[in-house]
Order: sequence, then structure tokens, then C-alpha cells
Amino acid sequence: MFSKKTKLLIGTLSLAVVITTITVISFNQSDTSSNKVSADNINRPEKISINSLGHVGSGKVPDKINIKVDFTKPENFKVYKIKKPQLQKSDIENIAKNLGVVDEIKEDDKKYHAKSVDKNLIIDKLTGSITYTTKEWENESEPLKNMNSEQEYRKLAEDFLLEKGLMKKDAIFSGIKVDTRGIYNPATDKYDEMPYQVGVEFRRDLDGVTWTGTGPKLTVYFYGSGVVAVKSVWREAEEKEVGAYPVIELADAVIKLKEGNGLVFTKDESASEVDITKIELVYYHDSLGVEQEYATPYYLLTGEGVNAVVSALPDNVVEFKNHEMTNSSNIVPDKKQ
Repeated sequence: MFSKKTKLLIGTLSLAVVITTITVISFNQSDTSSNKVSADNINRPEKISINSLGHVGSGKVPDKINIKVDFTKPENFKVYKIKKPQLQKSDIENIAKNLGVVDEIKEDDKKYHAKSVDKNLIIDKLTGSITYTTKEWENESEPLKNMNSEQEYRKLAEDFLLEKGLMKKDAIFSGIKVDTRGIYNPATDKYDEMPYQVGVEFRRDLDGVTWTGTGPKLTVYFYGSGVVAVKSVWREAEEKEVGAYPVIELADAVIKLKEGNGLVFTKDESASEVDITKIELVYYHDSLGVEQEYATPYYLLTGEGVNAVVSALPDNVVEFKNHEMTNSSNIVPDKKQ
């Protein structure tokens, strides 16, 4: 048996051990919490600036937007910085020379411009996009009598772009579009759709994700077998992403659309209800003349006679800039369908 002094000593030591243990545990917990806050600060996405899409694309937003397909969103989505083109006067001169535009190159704050008797060249300083047109482009009035096959047009377009130094890195052939016009036929008292022009399109994705908006798109236009125009709306993104940003819920995206914070295009502008049968997360490409700093994710909702696009990022990580919106033709439903 222990004496009273021994018992008192043991009790004092035990209390000291308990206090020390509590102190150590409290210190460790405090230290872990401090590390967690620090990690959160490091991983918090940098606030970025994107352009507002403006208001409704056509007509009014339908009262009911019915989601008819399952969709599982990712927690995060990569955001990229848009490259600024490194345009040198010598590069512009070479392009003009290759295209046979021999007049002096003029420039202002927005573009380089060269014009000869039968050709016109404009290069956008903000994006490096090109508009090249010929006299035939301006004056064509007769329908095409003969047309090449899709493979022949594709090869002609690729050969022309490579020869003139206009082919874009990572460009992917995306198809051919035939421009038609209605020609009155007195025999039937109807208008017959006749082919006037063929456009061979090239596009690109970003990290396996498609784009919507006005690009990236590079189009070579043919009248017969001759190239009459080349037009591009093309922005490049940095190879390394800025970071992975959180994605809002689909339901919240629909609310944004109904509040007028996205674009909705409908064949029937008075439609009060639409069904969404396809949902994608895509990157959005702004129009020419608009400064775009980042490639960010957007919800693209499509259905019979309706296309809609709205930012997929939460408001607390973006700052919206207003600009005058021009129609993004490739997200407008085809009126012929």
C-alpha cells in the first residue's frame, strides 16, 4: 500500500499528464485547422472576368423549360486563358502576298487591311481572325451548274489553306454547307432551291470539349471549283489551364435562363414551353470585336426547335462584363428543319 505522500505525488503527476495531453491535443487540432484554412485559400479559384451574354436571343424565354434527359454534372471544369495573337507586320505582309493582295497594308486600332482591284483582306488584331474575299464572292449571281463531291471540296480547301499558310493548328474538318437560294420556276409556279455557294468548315475542340458561339471556325468558300473567300473566327487558348472551377447545378442554370441571364433561341418565338432533350457542357466563343479573356464552361441545352446557352460558373467566381451581343449563328435553330 502507498503512503499518503506517495498517493498525493501520484495524483499530482497524473493530473499533469492529463493537462499536458489535453494541451497537446488542443495544439494539434488548432494546427490542423490552420492548415485547412490555408489549403482552402490556396485552392480557391481566382475570380475571372467573362462577357455577359446579354438578354434573350430571340423572342421571350419560354415559361416552362422541361428537362427530358438525365444529366450528371462534373464537380469542376477546366478554365483556360485566351492567348493574345502575336501579330507582326511581316506576317501580315506574307499572308497578303500569298493571297495575291499586293496593295499597301493599312492598319488602325482594330485591324490590318489590304485591298487590290479584285481582292480584299482584313485581319482582326484582337484575335488574328481573317476575312479574305474576291470579286467573285461579291458578284456571284448564277446558281452552280456542277458541284464536286464532299471529299473533293475538302481536299481543295485543305490544299488552299496549306499553300497560303492559313491552316490553323488542331483544325478538324467538320463538314460542308451549301448555300441555296430560291429561284422562281414558271413551269411549276414555285421557287426551286438552287445551290450558289459551298463552304468547307474546319473547327477545333479544347481538351476534348466542343465550343459553341461564333467559333472557333475556319471556312473556305467555293463558287464552282474556285476559292472565292476565306473567313475565320478563331481564338487560341493557353496550353495550361488557369484552374478547375466549380460548376452550378442544372436547375440553377435553368433559373438563370428564366431570369434573362443567358441566350435562348426558338423557332417559334411565342413558344411558352420547350423540351430539352440534350445537355452538354461546352466552351463559349465570343464574337469578333469582343475581347475575350477566358474560355469557360457553359451549359448548352438543345431540343426540338430550341437552343439555349448559359454560364455554368457560380456568380461568386466570375465578374460579368457587358457588351453588345451579336447573334451566334451556329446556336440558332435551323428554320428549315
